[in-house]
Amino acid sequence: MMNFDAERMMVAQQIRVRLQELQQHILTGRRPIEHIEACVTGLDREAELPPEDGYKPFKLPRHWGGFDQTTWFRFQAAVPPEMKGACVVARIRPHGESLAFVDGKRAQGLDENRDILFLTEKAEGNEVFEIHLESVPSVRFDLVHPFGYAEVAAFHQDRWDYYWDIQTLLEVLEVLPEDYAPRWRLLRLLD
Repeated sequence: MMNFDAERMMVAQQIRVRLQELQQHILTGRRPIEHIEACVTGLDREAELPPEDGYKPFKLPRHWGGFDQTTWFRFQAAVPPEMKGACVVARIRPHGESLAFVDGKRAQGLDENRDILFLTEKAEGNEVFEIHLESVPSVRFDLVHPFGYAEVAAFHQDRWDYYWDIQTLLEVLEVLPEDYAPRWRLLRLLD
């Protein structure tokens, strides 16, 4: 049992290190998505469906953007056979804001805080998902972004949940005053 706050803070630091290690195992079997294409549709566009044509090859790493410049990205995410039974996601970082379409249906948004696009809860293996991103770098500033990455991976919900449960506890401990009784109770949880 820990008796001193310094001991608890040392354990908290050790937990932070372990969380960094765990974070590397939330997504496994990462595979790059290749053959990305882009189509610039212009300024001041409203939400619309993906264009049928006008796409050109877009090899990563590469920059895209401009003031309120809508760019569509198109690619396929192939699920490898060894991911059979797994929850499979596409991890995509175009930067800016994007609306993702999977197999022709609006799926979810991607931005600086969200780079995981859920493809299937339980993969059959060898599926191929058609993905379109309607992306805008900024509607306020003339920005150009590097398209960071696009990959397929198996997602482990249990590891994700555990990571965020512990990360939240550590963040709360950092903001509570040292002499605050609920902080001491939380510190005792680390014992």
